[in-house]
Amino acid sequence: MMAMLDYPYSTHFMGSMPAFPVKVLDMSLSSALILCRPTGIYVECADPTGCGLGFDSYAWDYQACTEIEMCYESNNVTGMFPPMTFSKQQREQFCSKRWGVVTEDPTSMLQPFELPFLDLTTASNIFSIGDLVPWANGGIRKSLSPSLIAINIPEGAHHLDLRESNPADPESVVMARKEESEISAQWVKAARKKSL
Repeated sequence: MMAMLDYPYSTHFMGSMPAFPVKVLDMSLSSALILCRPTGIYVECADPTGCGLGFDSYAWDYQACTEIEMCYESNNVTGMFPPMTFSKQQREQFCSKRWGVVTEDPTSMLQPFELPFLDLTTASNIFSIGDLVPWANGGIRKSLSPSLIAINIPEGAHHLDLRESNPADPESVVMARKEESEISAQWVKAARKKSL
């Protein structure tokens, strides 16, 4: 969670995190974990790592039930993470009870880090990814066509460019937002022109 929310200012939407929580790890690990431990109510959801709090958590929960394979199990023997069971059966039961949806064919869902291997040659979109994002190397890091644009953000954490502006935002994030806005405005202008 600290790596994903490595923002240059404190946040409180997925628990309380200090500014640059990864830098807090320079302290003893136990002190850092106590300092950064989420203090909000944990909302049970289809993502075993948590969906956050508030209305956004429901959108992510539904997406985790219908579009993304989120079954991660760990045992603290073969990996460093504490024991956590979250089987496909548990996930299906949860999603059926919560949303009334059952995914019959899990192969039709996006698998974690599958996106770079999809055929995106006919897509048009902006992919922005920050270098501080834990899974940045699995993302789209170069533009694939004139309409499928990659924006790399050297000092960007997960979705930092999509959050509201903050005086602590690094210049690379400010510039990425400007570029995203300009590209989006061009698309809107082209779409309006087509509809006339």
